Amino acid sequence: MDERRGDRGRNVIQALGESPPGLAMPLVLMVLLPITWWLIRDSESSKAGRVIFAVSVSVMLWALTAILQVCRRGSKLGLNRSNLARFLSGGRPSDPEELLLWQWVLQVCYATAAFVICMVALTLTS
Repeated sequence: MDERRGDRGRNVIQALGESPPGLAMPLVLMVLLPITWWLIRDSESSKAGRVIFAVSVSVMLWALTAILQVCRRGSKLGLNRSNLARFLSGGRPSDPEELLLWQWVLQVCYATAAFVICMVALTLTS
């Protein structure tokens, strides 16, 4: 019984790891936002500050998930750092596995830009 439960858990994690970035990110953020709101509900900062903080925590998790997926998919394709840099400097790939890696790299870029915007907004509202 425990083996089946463990197998089911591994299958769910594996399925999330294989899903495209557009499906995994909303699921992760839906789980994280209520937890973050619950943890900062008694904070002394303003309401806008708490909102920006909650969003920035979500963005950090978004970036972490994307970075882990880039590392995982890059090693799966046999790419080291220099090969990955060469791969990314080219155009959009046609191979489905390479395209998925490319999409995860774009997710890292989007998350970094969103985090910078959150930090600027937090600075301006403080």
